[in-house]
Amino acid sequence: MDVLQNLTLMIPSFEEQNKIARILKVIDDKIALNRQINDNLQQQAQIIFKHMFSNYKSTTPAKIADVSLNITDGVHNTVLDDTDGQYLLLSCKNIKNGVLNIGTSERKISTETFTKLRHRTKLAKGDVLISSVGTVGELLLLNTEPSNYEFQRSVAIVKPNPTIVSSAYLYESLMYKKAELINAAHGAVQQCLFISDIAGFPIGIPNPDDLRIFDNTVVPMFDTISANEAENSRLTELRDTLLPKLMSGELDISDLDI
Repeated sequence: MDVLQNLTLMIPSFEEQNKIARILKVIDDKIALNRQINDNLQQQAQIIFKHMFSNYKSTTPAKIADVSLNITDGVHNTVLDDTDGQYLLLSCKNIKNGVLNIGTSERKISTETFTKLRHRTKLAKGDVLISSVGTVGELLLLNTEPSNYEFQRSVAIVKPNPTIVSSAYLYESLMYKKAELINAAHGAVQQCLFISDIAGFPIGIPNPDDLRIFDNTVVPMFDTISANEAENSRLTELRDTLLPKLMSGELDISDLDI
């Protein structure tokens, strides 16, 4: 306690504090705007799907196994952490509202472990991920290459067959039937979706012309969403880097007119 009482802190002037707040607000406002745009695009994509396919008259009844190249989940075995590892081991907690959230304290794994896991899951751009243990039914469309992370068993990985359905179509189909997907889970203590549950989950196969029209409209939306998410990651890193430097006076903003 005595140490804390005698600790000397560098506190910027009130004017500089206001400048710092305005600088950070510009970044936070841009992050919030990108999120708002993405939410709007997600809603538009689902509306388009409902308009084209919700009556099922233009689709052929099938199961997810019929439209997929592979259905698996993340690692089941015990994995050793590597504090110096360059790769991350994520879980269902990292998937929320269609967004992959990667924090600064994620589990790290070695290159060898990552390579073994990737050989098993074959995780790649275009896969649709489903949280399958605990919080069931969170969905994610991987629209960028997953170059530095793998998943624990709480995440199921569905690799769509592009000759039958697109990634965007499969994702929006599951979003449309999300309540049914959640209800398919088992377990009194902890909810769980088995691979067999996912493989047997019903889906409609669209005719090629309808699928092409849908993809031409919706895929650019997901590209914009991915670009906005990447920008938000850069902005968050910039904000977190700037804050201590601004507060300590390492960056001189006295001459800035903001």
